[in-house]
Amino acid sequence: MKKSIFTLIAISLFFTGQIFAQYITAEDDAGNYSQSDFVSEGNLGFGFGNWFVANADGGYFRSAAAEQGAHSAVIDVANNSFGLWATGFSDVGRLLTTQMPDGGSLVFTLAYQWDDGNRGFSLANGDWGTEVFNFNINNAGYTWSGGGSAATTPWTGQREFGVAFLFVFTQNGNDLDYGFFSLAGGGPTGGGTITGVNFDRIKFYVSGAGGGTGANMYFNSLKTEFMDPAKVPETADVKINGNVTLNADQALTVNDLTIPTGNTFTLESTASGTGSLIINGTCTDEISVQRFITGNEAWHFLSSPVAGQAIVGSENFIEFVENVGDINVDFYSFDETNTDNTPWINIKSAGGALNPAFETTFEEGKGYLVAYAYDNLTKTFTGVPNTGTYNLSLSYTGAGQQGWNLIGNPYTSAIDWDKMTKSGLVSDYYYIYNPEMNGGGSGYEYYSSGASTSGANGEIPSMQAFMVWAADGGGQVDFTNDDRVHSTQDFLKRETVTDNRLIMKITGLSYFSESQVFISEGASPGQDQMDAAMLYSFNNLVPHFYSIDGNEKIAANAVPFPDEDYSIPMGLKTGEASTYTITAEDIENFNSSILPVLEDSETGMEIDLRFSESYTFEVVNPGILNDRFILHMKTAVGIEDLNKKPELIVSQIGNELHFYNLEPGNYDVRILDIMGRVLIDKTINNLQAINLPASLDSGTYVVQISNATERWVEKVVIH
Repeated sequence: MKKSIFTLIAISLFFTGQIFAQYITAEDDAGNYSQSDFVSEGNLGFGFGNWFVANADGGYFRSAAAEQGAHSAVIDVANNSFGLWATGFSDVGRLLTTQMPDGGSLVFTLAYQWDDGNRGFSLANGDWGTEVFNFNINNAGYTWSGGGSAATTPWTGQREFGVAFLFVFTQNGNDLDYGFFSLAGGGPTGGGTITGVNFDRIKFYVSGAGGGTGANMYFNSLKTEFMDPAKVPETADVKINGNVTLNADQALTVNDLTIPTGNTFTLESTASGTGSLIINGTCTDEISVQRFITGNEAWHFLSSPVAGQAIVGSENFIEFVENVGDINVDFYSFDETNTDNTPWINIKSAGGALNPAFETTFEEGKGYLVAYAYDNLTKTFTGVPNTGTYNLSLSYTGAGQQGWNLIGNPYTSAIDWDKMTKSGLVSDYYYIYNPEMNGGGSGYEYYSSGASTSGANGEIPSMQAFMVWAADGGGQVDFTNDDRVHSTQDFLKRETVTDNRLIMKITGLSYFSESQVFISEGASPGQDQMDAAMLYSFNNLVPHFYSIDGNEKIAANAVPFPDEDYSIPMGLKTGEASTYTITAEDIENFNSSILPVLEDSETGMEIDLRFSESYTFEVVNPGILNDRFILHMKTAVGIEDLNKKPELIVSQIGNELHFYNLEPGNYDVRILDIMGRVLIDKTINNLQAINLPASLDSGTYVVQISNATERWVEKVVIH
């Protein structure tokens, strides 16, 4: 047996008063039992199988190990331990529910006073014929064996005054680490590793020990426990041991969860993630769940993972609004039924006091909007964690909000939108407000199984609220335990690009948003459940670009595969006069048989998004412009026709542009700069060359040439 440092760890933990492991999955001690015959009371702990016994001229009982002497008293719980005696033999043991999982430890204590015979314990796997480890005490001293090797320690210390041991066995992959030491002196210390073994049972025994209290052996405080939450069996009942924090990059799944009085359990939240907890059974004890909130004065959608969390608290409570009159905090709920088109309800009344119409605690499954004038805050939800089913009714009044509802993840883990049951939705999308979208700006990220923005992937994190759109008549979203998944990344996660999706990103004033058109089987040319409606950012400076279908603005537009060329009106919303750029992203993933051409009806520019993936333009009159852009979807037939046109060659000779391969006739000629400003606009007969203005700087320009039947667009560099 190779030497292990496990013994030193156990000794250190015991004598410094630290706790050995944080997650207890089985536990029993003599303090749970009232009768002297503990076996007859069954199993009063948890996580172990029932007692099994075999004896001849022996027995088992509950009594104080302290009768063995002063040293043995350290293993008593409520002044009692489990005891054995035998003039013949007596065996008492427990089964584990399974083989010891990787990372799990079996811990217990043992005390004895030697008086003839043998006493000790054995670990076995599957049956008692497959012994893994044995520890035995007799008149020669101490012997322990396992894995075909053994160690013996002769008597060197006390043998008459109640020696007490702590034993720890930890499964480390396919190996078993072990360590033991005498709690108060008088016995040996040992440790090692046995390779290629596991165990699922333990047996304590006494044989040929004679009579009197000196012949008894005691044991107590049996536990199986884990340090790493990732290795805790998902079906186990778990008791929290000490003040435990589930780190932001950790996840834990349990059956029943218990936090004893004097212990605490906290889910940590940082800028990189939040600890994730799934409880498949019950938990009636309070836990703490942190929420790291980024961004000074940034808006966040928020929901509660615990029951009864106060929104406004006392000075002794970690509240979400410390002072209702605090001008540095805004806290809103959303009420779709407000027919005056003001669905956002502030926690503050006009005079700065608490709005009497506002709830004082978070409602499970409901979403809220919050902003703080402070950067990088950590707020804490404290209460009994939410589990079970929550059926959220969605309203539709037909008023200005037309069915938008703000709901929220009620659990201590993420939920999978694709698993959830939804009814009565206009579209199968959810919307999350992201105050810090990648690349700048703020606005809504949205997701369905058909399309998403870069910030949403179907896993809605714990404490994340989101918008859904109910149809006429209302609808319902059901949250169930089966919808929960572990996702340790904070608020939003990136989604991989799928085929046949055209993402058009509009950027300006250091902000951006995205619009999508994607080809999907089953989509209709008009609005349907596969389309995502446009929701504007709370920040008016964020530009928006969207498809238009009748009166609806669409952020993600699902269209069928085109049989012929067709066009999609595209709208624009800007907050200030400025320069903006529309960029086609991941165009290589869009169907190669379709040519997307973006037309700016104000400048006359037509941009082949496969050839020129970005277009920069100016907005002079900001606001909503629903007639400026058109997205032409040209099919393979249309592309083939374009390729049949004679090739246009444009070259610069001195201060002239010369044109080649044009048939005689009248041509309209326009030259624009890259900002979309028209510099030349004239009609020329038999076009061969055109003079360049003397004021024209060197740079890149766009030349548009058209006649009654054909059109060319060329990008040229003028020197």
